[in-house]
Amino acid sequence: MRCIAMAALLLFGQSVRAEPVLERLATPYRAPTAAGSLPYFVAHARSPQPRSALVVMHGHPRDAARTLQAAIDAAQGAGDSSLLVAPLFQVPVKLAAHCHSAGLPQPQDGDALWRCGSWIEGGLDNGGKTGSFNAMDNLLAD
Repeated sequence: MRCIAMAALLLFGQSVRAEPVLERLATPYRAPTAAGSLPYFVAHARSPQPRSALVVMHGHPRDAARTLQAAIDAAQGAGDSSLLVAPLFQVPVKLAAHCHSAGLPQPQDGDALWRCGSWIEGGLDNGGKTGSFNAMDNLLAD
């Protein structure tokens, strides 16, 4: 019995890495677009004068937190003069079941909304006002 208890303690006592949550990883911002705001998150903004930025794009499941965490892990030791930026192309809540990852904030009033894969191709937002590539241009200008 003691062996079973020790095995259970070892198995379940190990720390399991939880899904990263964007708000805990980085500071949220919003870039204005013709369709509304494009949420994005910035990590490693410790330097008052950043010299470089790495923009990391989430995939179809909109795994922005996981993508940003991978960039943070990869940038360890690279110094504090780099910004890590992760945009989040929001989709309506009803469609999010098809392309949702844990740790994502819900869309807010005024956010630009896309379909699950339309932003990948540079497609227009659901209102037809701006393309995702234009939204990225606005993010970079912000």
